[in-house]
Amino acid sequence: MTHRRSRPKHHWCFPTHNLINHFPPGTNTHTIAKTLGTTTTTIHRWKNHNINLTPYQADHYAIKLGEHPSMIWPNWFDLPELAPNKQGDNNAAQR
Repeated sequence: MTHRRSRPKHHWCFPTHNLINHFPPGTNTHTIAKTLGTTTTTIHRWKNHNINLTPYQADHYAIKLGEHPSMIWPNWFDLPELAPNKQGDNNAAQR
């Protein structure tokens, strides 16, 4: 029996409804799909199901909207790997 390795739950924590709600009310599915570079089937799935994106996917779609992901998902910096370096990047200046 082969077991699929699952990703940790916290890596799938950016709901697509935040992305859909970033569009003005009444924006049609075709316009949303075209803007995000995806299909209308995907947008219908996002609207009708509780779908979450990975940080990479969330960043990809936020860029399509000309936004930083934190403007769409307020919890963007809650993941340790996405949080800004609290100590500052002093090593960058020394390189």
